[in-house]
Amino acid sequence: MSFYSRLYHYWKSEHNTESLVNLESDFFNQSKNYLKHLKSQTLSEDPLIAALFNKRLERAMFLVEDLVNLRMQKHFLKSTPTGQSSLTKQDEKFKTKLEDLVRDFKSVIFEIETEEEEEEITKKYTLVRVKDDVENMGIDEDLFDYGPFYKDDIVYLPSLKYRKLKAESSVDKISLD
Repeated sequence: MSFYSRLYHYWKSEHNTESLVNLESDFFNQSKNYLKHLKSQTLSEDPLIAALFNKRLERAMFLVEDLVNLRMQKHFLKSTPTGQSSLTKQDEKFKTKLEDLVRDFKSVIFEIETEEEEEEITKKYTLVRVKDDVENMGIDEDLFDYGPFYKDDIVYLPSLKYRKLKAESSVDKISLD
């Protein structure tokens, strides 16, 4: 069974039961490695392969994040007395601390360094200055042909192309702020 299939199975099981599903002890570490692998595949030179892996990465990230959220909700509901209509100050403190812990835990799994990097990934296009000559990168999902580019060219690139060139240190992002 592929890791994605196991992830989906655990996610679906977590949705269908009130108690916590038993996960492998290193499941979230495996998730982190799987997401890293998918991220590396999004840098493929073949635009179709990069797009397919990007879609799989989006789906896997959703499943992992939702799985963490579901499990944390179950932990919280388990620790909150039944029939309580409003939270006490202590409950609110606990909830806030739990939310902080969940956020920290997710940042480890998803390796989120800064909010700026998250925003870069979600933007459709990024304005860049080319530092080194870049060969033709092929046709993207928007049906535009990207490249060749030459040193000091200023271009808008789709996020997948930008991330690939950023990883190769071939471009600098231009901020219009």
